[in-house]
Amino acid sequence: KSHIRYERYSKAKSAREALKLGSWPADWCWDYERGFIKVYGPLRDEPLDMSKVQDESTLTDVDMAIHRWYRRELAKKLGLNYKDLFVGKGSGESTLMRAHRLVAQREASKRLKAAEKQNRPITEDEVLQTLREWAFGRNPNRQNVLPEGQDWVWSDTLGLLRDRMGDIHLTTPTKAYPAVTAILNKYLTDRLPKELASFTWTSLNLNCNY
Repeated sequence: KSHIRYERYSKAKSAREALKLGSWPADWCWDYERGFIKVYGPLRDEPLDMSKVQDESTLTDVDMAIHRWYRRELAKKLGLNYKDLFVGKGSGESTLMRAHRLVAQREASKRLKAAEKQNRPITEDEVLQTLREWAFGRNPNRQNVLPEGQDWVWSDTLGLLRDRMGDIHLTTPTKAYPAVTAILNKYLTDRLPKELASFTWTSLNLNCNY
C-alpha cells in the first residue's frame, strides 16, 4: 500500500534515501504534485538519455530507477513493448524518440495495409499523421540552413547517405523504421505524372519547424 510506503520513506532527506526506504518513482510524482515533498536540486534539463551514457557505472540508483519507471510508463501509454524501448549506445535516439518512432512505424504499416486492401493511394492526411507521430532528430550538420543563433535543426534523412569516409549506405532510421519510408515513397510515387513513372530517388530529407 502506498500509505505504508510513505510512512517508511517520508523521513528521507534525498531521493536516494527514499528509494532505499522503499519508495517508487511514481510515489515521488504523486507526492510532488501535492506538495508533500520539495526538490532543491540539482535537476536535469532533460530526461536521462541512455544512448549518450558511455559508462552506466557513473549513474546513481535514482537515475536507473527513474529510467526504468519512465520506460515502463511510456510503453504503457503508447501501447508498445517495454523491451522495444531499449536504445543502443551512440544510436542518437533517446527513449522518448525511440517510442514515438515506433508508433510512427506501427501506424504507417497499418495505413499501408489499408491502402493496399482498398486499392487506393496514400492520402495527404495519412502522411501528415505519420509525420506528426515521428520524432525528429537534432541535426547539427545542415549548416547551410541553420537559423541565426542556432546550432541544430530538427531534421532526418531517409534513404542513402554518404558519410565522411565516402561510404554510401542506408541511414539508420530507414532500416529501423521501413514503413515510414515506404508510406512517404508510396505517397510520392502515386502522384508522379505518366512521363515520370520510372522516376526513383536516393535520399529524402525531412525537416521540421524551420
